[in-house]
Amino acid sequence: MANRGRSTALIGGVAVIAVFLLMAQRGQAQNVASDRAAGYVVFPKVLVDSSDLFTQGRRVDTLIQLTSTAVPSGTDTGCRVVQCFYVDATKHCTNGSNGPCRTNTDCAPGGTCGLPTDWQETNFFVVLSGSQPVGWSANSGGSVPADADSCAGGQSIPGAPEAFFVGEVKCVEVDGSAVTGPLATTGTPIYANELKGEATIYDVGKGTPGGVDVRAYNGIGIPAMSTSGAPIAHTCAGGTKQGVGCAKDADCPGGACEIAMCLGSNPSTGALCPAATHASCPSTLILNHFFDNLEAVPNFYTDLTLVPCSEDLTMTGVAATPATTAQLSVYNEFEQRLSASLNVTCFKEIRLSNIDQPLANEAASIFSISVEGTLTGQTVIRPVIGTELNVAHGLLGVAEEFLVESPPDAFPQGSDAFNLDYQGTTPQKSDVVVLPPS
Repeated sequence: MANRGRSTALIGGVAVIAVFLLMAQRGQAQNVASDRAAGYVVFPKVLVDSSDLFTQGRRVDTLIQLTSTAVPSGTDTGCRVVQCFYVDATKHCTNGSNGPCRTNTDCAPGGTCGLPTDWQETNFFVVLSGSQPVGWSANSGGSVPADADSCAGGQSIPGAPEAFFVGEVKCVEVDGSAVTGPLATTGTPIYANELKGEATIYDVGKGTPGGVDVRAYNGIGIPAMSTSGAPIAHTCAGGTKQGVGCAKDADCPGGACEIAMCLGSNPSTGALCPAATHASCPSTLILNHFFDNLEAVPNFYTDLTLVPCSEDLTMTGVAATPATTAQLSVYNEFEQRLSASLNVTCFKEIRLSNIDQPLANEAASIFSISVEGTLTGQTVIRPVIGTELNVAHGLLGVAEEFLVESPPDAFPQGSDAFNLDYQGTTPQKSDVVVLPPS
C-alpha cells in the first residue's frame, strides 16, 4: 500500500507539472513556429521554371496552400482579408534582353548576373471565410471559390511575375471589409493569429510518362502579440519623430508615415519599434542533416535557403533589405566542431558543401561526409547582430535534401523539404517589415 501511495503521489505530481508546462507553453505562444497559426506567414522558398530554362529537362512549380483558422461567432462572420506578396529574388543579366540567370555563365558574353533593381515585390489580396483553405500554383495562379459565408466569391490569384521565378511568398492578415462587394482595405496588418500555410514544390520530368518528384514544408508563422483584431498603428520612419504613431506623412517631420510590422521591440531612443507588434525572429536556427556525399553515384546533398526577417517592401534591390552575416557551427556525431560563415542579402539558396568550397571541390568542404567522417551532423546558424538601430538581422529558412544521379542538377531520384528548428529571440532589437500602402 505504501508503494501504491507513493506511485499515486508521483502520478499526481506529474499531472500537476504537466498542467504547469502546458500553461507555460500557452504563455510562450508568441514565438516563431511552423506548426501554429499566426498573423504573418512566410514561405521562404518558392520556385517556378515553367519553360525549362535551367532545370535540365523538367519543369518546376510550387503550390501554395493557405488556410484561415477564424471561426464565425456572433456578429463576426469569420471573413478575413489577407495580403500576400511575391518577393522576386530572381537575378537578371545586365546585357541582352535582361533575361533571368543564376550565375554569370547564364548571360551572353560580357554580361553579368544581377541588376541593381533585382528583388521586387508583387502584392495581391485574398478574402477567406472561416476555416477556409485555398491553394494556388505559383506558375499559373488560381482562384478562391465561392463559399457558404459569402465572404467573397470568384476571386482570382495571380501567378508569379516571371516564368523563371525564385523567391518568397509571404501573407499577412490585414484590415478591411471582407463581405460581398468591393474590397475596402488599407493594407494594415491586424492583431490576429489565424493563418496557417504549406508549400509543395513539384519537379515534373518530360516524356510519357514523365517522372514527378514532390517535396513540401510548412509556412513559417510569426504571431502577432495579441489577438484583439485591431489594426497596428502606423509609425513614423525617419525624421525627428521616428517610432511615434502617425496618420499621415505630415505627422512625421523629416520622415514618412509607414505601415511597419515590428518583429520584436527596441526600447532604445529613436528606434522605429519601441514596442513589438509581432514576435521576434529567432536568434538561432538549427539544421539536423546528412553530410553531403557528392563523390558517390548517386549524389546526396542538402540545400539551405535563408531569407532576412527585415524587409522594406516599398524598395527594390539591395536597399530593400540589410546584408546579414551568419556564423555556422557544424558538429559531427562525435561532437567535433568546425565553423563557416555565410552572407545573406535578400535571398540565399546554396548547397551546404558550396558554403565553404566552390563547385567541383565539394569533397574538401566541412559539410562533406569525407571530411566529417560521420553520416549525419548538426549545423547551428546564428546571425551576427550589428550596431544598426532598426535591424536585428533575424533569418528564416528551410532545407531540402536531394538524391540524384550525376550531374547534381539532374532530375532527383528522391527529395525532401523540411523546416529548421528555431530557438531564442534577440532582446533589445527589432526586425522591421515595411509594407506598401494599398
